[in-house]
Amino acid sequence: AVGLERLQVTLRPTTSGTTSNRHRPATADGAFRLDNVSPGDYLVTVQPMPPGYYVKAVRLDQMDALEQPLMISGPVSGTLDVLLSRSAGRVDGSAVNSRGQGVPGVQVVLVPAPRLRWRFDLFRTTTTDSTGRFSLVGIPPGDYSLFSWEGLESFAYFDEDVLRQSTGTSVRIGESSTATVQVTIIPAALP
Repeated sequence: AVGLERLQVTLRPTTSGTTSNRHRPATADGAFRLDNVSPGDYLVTVQPMPPGYYVKAVRLDQMDALEQPLMISGPVSGTLDVLLSRSAGRVDGSAVNSRGQGVPGVQVVLVPAPRLRWRFDLFRTTTTDSTGRFSLVGIPPGDYSLFSWEGLESFAYFDEDVLRQSTGTSVRIGESSTATVQVTIIPAALP
């Protein structure tokens, strides 16, 4: 059992000036309410996501809120449907230097395809172990790029300019699949 009553559905604004809306606790069948939602564009998130699950679909009437922000322009009387799947994917791999040696203790970042980079919930990070290996679990199916930088400011991987100037390793994640990938560390820029 997933424990639906523990899940928190949140509308997070895609722009500043709007506040997040959290639902009241869900019932055992997963029903929830979002009241007093201000007009704006929102990313729908579900936390805490049970291990191995991902948000497969979010729909309000005919609007797919995983392909574009959920746009609220006034009172809404429809139902926001959130579908979870327990078929999340996984990425196992290693981060190596230019000589092909595993590098311990470096951050590896999984970045969604450019059209979905507004969805910060799809970005995933981890740190390599003592041999340079890593695992990322609970990954929604889709196309991603893996990056590992020798030196990068915290959260700079959200910056499109940083991503454009870096070469990542492409990876496609399928439902219930494991992708095995080797990513070469991007050297720090010289001062």
